Amino acid sequence: MRPGLYLSGLLPFSLLVVGCGEKPVSDAEVNPSRPEENPMAAPVKEPMTPEAKSELLAAVKQGDLATVEQCLADDADVNEKLSNFDETALHLAAGGGHREIVEFLIAAGADVNRLSSFPANDGSRRTPLDNARFQMYGFGNATPPANLPKEHRHHKFKAIADVLKK
Repeated sequence: MRPGLYLSGLLPFSLLVVGCGEKPVSDAEVNPSRPEENPMAAPVKEPMTPEAKSELLAAVKQGDLATVEQCLADDADVNEKLSNFDETALHLAAGGGHREIVEFLIAAGADVNRLSSFPANDGSRRTPLDNARFQMYGFGNATPPANLPKEHRHHKFKAIADVLKK
């Protein structure tokens, strides 16, 4: 017997079985849903208010770790864009030289690979690491000047870049 005839021969039989008074069983009857199997969707986080954004922005720019912690405790979004260039608090803290804030934001779940719309030297968009590197040698120079003093900003931004690389 050819396969096509065999399958077509089963179709009338299946219609006959359903037509003999048996009620077709739905998928919901076979596998009823239980509340513990259907987790509730995560609540949609409301966007930050302009006041909350400006408070977080000011705290990051000033290097005020306590206020940054308080903003995040008040449900501020750690990955919310805070500037016109789509920069997050992590971008701004890395570019501002605030290592403690960078470490705190990473621990709070900040996206270290988030791209801003601000172009880097090669025209690509910047990550927080790019912001730290840009400041490391002064306006994105590729190599440090000779005989850097110990208090030179290179050392501060290199430490931030090392944290972001991890």
